Amino acid sequence: MARLEKSREAYDAAVKRSERLITTAEKREKMHVEELAKLEARRAEEARIAEELRGKLLAKTEMRSEESQRKMQKAEDAYRQLRKDSTDMLRLRLEKCLNGEVEIVNVLRRL
Repeated sequence: MARLEKSREAYDAAVKRSERLITTAEKREKMHVEELAKLEARRAEEARIAEELRGKLLAKTEMRSEESQRKMQKAEDAYRQLRKDSTDMLRLRLEKCLNGEVEIVNVLRRL
């Protein structure tokens, strides 16, 4: 009977040890699941922030591009106006010169 009792004690000790190992493993698994959930939440938040920053950067880039285009258009318009004004001024001077020549020719013809 002593042998049976020793076997039973050994069995009970093995069962208790197994139960402790299972409990420890379950606690560790729960801890890892919680840690994984935290990491996934953090990763999702970082992804959201990165997307938000990309959007802001794109908007800023587009705004700068539009501003550059407006400045370029303004410069082109100023150039065209200056060219037109210069051409008009030269045309007027040429007309005055030609009118002056015509008058000189008319004066010479009268002589």
